[in-house]
Parts: sequence; structure tokens; C-alpha cells
Amino acid sequence: MSSYACVRCGKVKLAAPSLAKRAKYCSPDCWYSAGINGKSKPKIECKCEVCSKVIALPPSRRAARFCSQPCMIVWRSQHVAQKRRKRTERECEFCGMRFEVHTCAIKEGRGRFCSRTCLGSYTAAHQEKVSKAETAFLDALERMGLVVFRNERVGRWCPDGIVPLYKTVIEFDGEYWHSLPGIAEKDARKDRELQARRWRVIRVPERDYITDPIGTVQRIYSEVIHR
Repeated sequence: MSSYACVRCGKVKLAAPSLAKRAKYCSPDCWYSAGINGKSKPKIECKCEVCSKVIALPPSRRAARFCSQPCMIVWRSQHVAQKRRKRTERECEFCGMRFEVHTCAIKEGRGRFCSRTCLGSYTAAHQEKVSKAETAFLDALERMGLVVFRNERVGRWCPDGIVPLYKTVIEFDGEYWHSLPGIAEKDARKDRELQARRWRVIRVPERDYITDPIGTVQRIYSEVIHR
């Protein structure tokens, strides 16, 4: 082992002969303090935004705003909490109910509806995202003389079709959507709430209509008028 003296602090260090010939500094601190030209760079004073403590930092850290990580965490917790408290009251575009939404959501074009139910109902009613089979089925019922209102609100739900004269709700269950996990439970909850409002619920599987459209329409028509 060979010894060498640090050109910055003068401390004597031991190193392998091949390293001692070209080694100049005893530690990274001395290397950073010396700078590129071997001369010390004067430090600048910065004031912490949280505790107002004045700290001396290298010029490379002139943009530092905090003296330590705990101060940074305190600053972030305060500003994030203030941002979360900013809410704006809006009116749902589908049901008209007043509700609160994050201000940032409004700026991003979101927060137009009070619930997913209203969003889905608005999409079905205004953007024509109803399946062709459902549209054809309800059209066939109307041709047979039933007055069917589509995607009208009943409580917090918007059924596919409503026949007010017979106090009947018609739900056309698409084969793909109503086979997804959790949808059956949602449908059961929907049926219970509608029945609690004294509405009769008739569910029509899409497969039945595709297999026998005429027979399915006649069967549902008879169920509705012979309550």
C-alpha cells in the first residue's frame, strides 16, 4: 500500500500503488468542494420555505427550497390538503340534482354527472349507444300499440323501457353486458328498488329475441297487458 495526501484537506490516505499515483482527494466531499479547477466554489445562502432556516448550499443547488426532507413533506401535505378542499357545486346534466365536485375535475372537462347511473343513462339517451336489438325490440312493442318511454328516470334508475299505463318496466338484457361479474347483483338490486316503488319488472334476454323475435315480442306484449 502507498500513501498520498489529499490536496484539499491534507489528510493522508492509503491506497494501492497504482491508485496512489493519481489520487488527489481523500473523499467525495473534498472532490465536490474543490470543483472542476481544483478551487473551492463559494456557497450561497438559501432560506427554507417552511422553517425559514438559512442554509449554505453549493451553487448547483441554488434552486433548493427546503432545508431537509421533513420540511418538504410538511409543505406538500399542507398544499395537497388545500387543493383537496377546493370543491364546486354543480347541477347534474341528467337528473338536475345539485352535487359537489373537485374544481380540478371541472377544468379537465369531467364532473358533469352526480353518479355513474346518470352518466350511463345520459350516454344511452343522448349518444345513441343502445344496441340495435334493443331498439328493434322496443320499436316492435310500440307498433303493437304500447306507449313505451325509453331511458326515463325512475328513482335513481333509468330502465330501458317504461310502460306507464301498465306500471311496467321492461329491461332488455344484452348477452355480453349482463354476463359480466357483478352485473347480476346490480340487476337484482335494481329490481328490488323498482318493485318497492310498485313497478313490475320484466326482463328480456337478448338471446331469446335473436332466436325468436316475433314470439318474444308477442310474449312480452301479453305479459304487459295481462297484468
